[in-house]
Amino acid sequence: MKLLVSGCSITHGAELHNNFMHPENVKKSYSQHLANKLDLELLNVALSAGSNEYIFHSTVEKIQKNNDIDSVLVMWTTTGRLHWKCNNRHYFISGNFASSMIDLVNFKMHDKTVDGCWFTGDNDDIVNKLAETHKFFVTDYFDSNEELSKLKNYSMTLQALCNQKKIKLVELTWKDIDQIGTWQSEGRHPNTIEHKDIADMVYKEYYENKF
Repeated sequence: MKLLVSGCSITHGAELHNNFMHPENVKKSYSQHLANKLDLELLNVALSAGSNEYIFHSTVEKIQKNNDIDSVLVMWTTTGRLHWKCNNRHYFISGNFASSMIDLVNFKMHDKTVDGCWFTGDNDDIVNKLAETHKFFVTDYFDSNEELSKLKNYSMTLQALCNQKKIKLVELTWKDIDQIGTWQSEGRHPNTIEHKDIADMVYKEYYENKF
């Protein structure tokens, strides 16, 4: 049986091995520690810089394709994030950065900073394109109220699906873990010790003696 987990960079384990995406990050993340505690196989589909839309769709897709999921954990991310995939290329837009690459793990970074915003990708042409269009997304796509409304729908739909399939569902946000360690105040991702502490907290709060 499996523990299905989705989220953004925190749930992926960014900075534990690689700053962005790498399988070794997942192996050191709180999700792996939690799976070990639950004696479940881990299925982690978290995406660094991913959006709530990605978290929702990636979770639903895996639930529909796997009949051996025992529990689902999602850690919703902040508003003001956009991710999509087109022609096998990933695109990420946020308020102060944008990036695009085909291979999420193996790519050479091409960086550019414009008016305090960081742009990176696997070639200069795509970075220039992101820099030219970034302002449009920030001013004409991101709307916190609209995104929070969508998030309520994502959550409600996921709850209904898990109830239908009798799958335990745990929903978290960054606020549930921002007091664990000093990662938040230091402006970084959780370190190895903090990931273990997050797993302990989640286990005690949502799983211990609750089966």
